[in-house]
Amino acid sequence: MSTKLNNKSWIIISSLLLAQLILFYILKYRNQGLLISEFSLLNFGNIFNLLIILLLITGLFFTTKKKNSVLSLFLILIFLILIYLTLILSFIGTQASLPGKSIYIIDQPANKIISASLFVLYFLAQFIFLSIVWISLISKSKISIIRSILYSCVILIVLLIISYVYITTSGSNSGEWKLTKEKGNLAFVLGAAVWSDDLPSPTLSSRVDRALELLKDGFVEKIYLTGSNAPGELTEAMVGYNYAISKGADKKNLLMETTSSSTNQQILFLKENLVDKNGINDIIIISDSYHLPRVIAICRFYNLDVKVAASRHQLIFKDKLFNNIRESVALLAFLCFAL
Repeated sequence: MSTKLNNKSWIIISSLLLAQLILFYILKYRNQGLLISEFSLLNFGNIFNLLIILLLITGLFFTTKKKNSVLSLFLILIFLILIYLTLILSFIGTQASLPGKSIYIIDQPANKIISASLFVLYFLAQFIFLSIVWISLISKSKISIIRSILYSCVILIVLLIISYVYITTSGSNSGEWKLTKEKGNLAFVLGAAVWSDDLPSPTLSSRVDRALELLKDGFVEKIYLTGSNAPGELTEAMVGYNYAISKGADKKNLLMETTSSSTNQQILFLKENLVDKNGINDIIIISDSYHLPRVIAICRFYNLDVKVAASRHQLIFKDKLFNNIRESVALLAFLCFAL
């Protein structure tokens, strides 16, 4: 068996890389309860996933044409196995009952952090492989795994910076969607933290306030409150409901869903239970301005035609910075992995 990459082995490895990409797409959509028939290449994350594989295949093709290539077929096969292995482990991580569900890190359950970390390893393996392939093309020196790891980490950091800039500069206020006063409009309030004694956090109360404002001004006819609960407290939806009642809202205008525990689950509930239902016209999702870019990305992934409205919650600089950083990570995780 030749130790160098030739045309025949390039075709086989390219086919395996494309098969891995298709498998990733299937798992990505299945993880969100969607059929692969809903796949759209226009989705940013899907384009990005495809671009990585095309760059790998292109780099490997030029490797077959390069004399005295320092990239061995054995090393290529090692990374191919590593990519498949980390992808399978990542999917298992989304399906298995991982420990740490009740432990929170930066306001996220530890089991979700573990699952996301597995996907990061999967992408890191691809980035390292990509770096090795292209460094071997432009350099005559021996392949340095450490240097490739450093380059891969730089890529991840750059992606996070781009995500942060997008979070902080993208327009996500309701003006972009031209809210109209039409019969059947619905305000869909995303859940937020509940404080001690079952009181709404400022984040939750400001979201409900925005929905009540739209209701009062005639932009919506109903308000749908969402969110489950942590042990020992009322659900986020119920706390939001009680707060709305205390503000003078009529019970007949309030609806609830009390089982979702994440933004993804709330948007999926909307897709499965409210979209295209009789009597519902525009659905206006209400959340904080820093949160809405990810909400919009999730809705586009689900092919949902919705509008959004930002709450008027104002944060101090430290809290705003923290939330923007956290959302940057969450947005990148969703775009790349649909987590």
